[in-house]
Amino acid sequence: MKSIFFCILLSIIFLTQSLFSLEFYKSSYDTTLSKLDISRSNAIIKLLDDGVYQGIRGSTEAEIKQGLDLAYSAIKRAGELKLYSAKLRVKDVLATINPMDESIKTRTQFAAKVLYVFNISIWTIGKIGDNSDIEFFNKLAPGLLAKENYYGETLYVLINSLGEITNSTNALTLLHEMTKIVNKETLANELIKAILMHNELASISCIVDMKQTRANAFSTNFIATLEYAIDVLTKNGK
Repeated sequence: MKSIFFCILLSIIFLTQSLFSLEFYKSSYDTTLSKLDISRSNAIIKLLDDGVYQGIRGSTEAEIKQGLDLAYSAIKRAGELKLYSAKLRVKDVLATINPMDESIKTRTQFAAKVLYVFNISIWTIGKIGDNSDIEFFNKLAPGLLAKENYYGETLYVLINSLGEITNSTNALTLLHEMTKIVNKETLANELIKAILMHNELASISCIVDMKQTRANAFSTNFIATLEYAIDVLTKNGK
């Protein structure tokens, strides 16, 4: 009964339109990769590797874009299938194809596709990651938050992924830290939603602090959301 109440209340609190969407970019390889199930995990990883290699080392613009599309679809499929054997590959992609890296940013003709690959990699880690995978996100978050307006979609994906890794105390700690820095209310709303997915009593003090110290930064509607979140965790947190 308690869990039903918790889910219903969460739905009521967050049934608002976000400026962002988890409806990702559509790659030309999505349909082909969707036909591969868990029994073809080796093939998915091979396609992921091939796509990343071509996306980095392709000799023409067309080859690079094709490689990035293939990598995108393979990483997305790994997340959909919760393909844990692909995790190291996906983490390598995050380290290699980082849109904030200066060498990547200078290749402006590929910027959009690089960002798509990066975002889907974060999303996939949210599906297959654990406590040991948060260190990279710890390093990533401050740079993203410093440019919220530019990296809003990436932050949205990151926050949702941290919310999904509910077995990770490190993920929850990072979410708590982000509440001290975030400025956009849409992202702040997603942060509270992700924190509530962890359903930990320890989050109450963080949300109370946000309400007391940052009230002037947000609307009265968002402050009401914080009050709801505190009430939800007080009654249902573990």
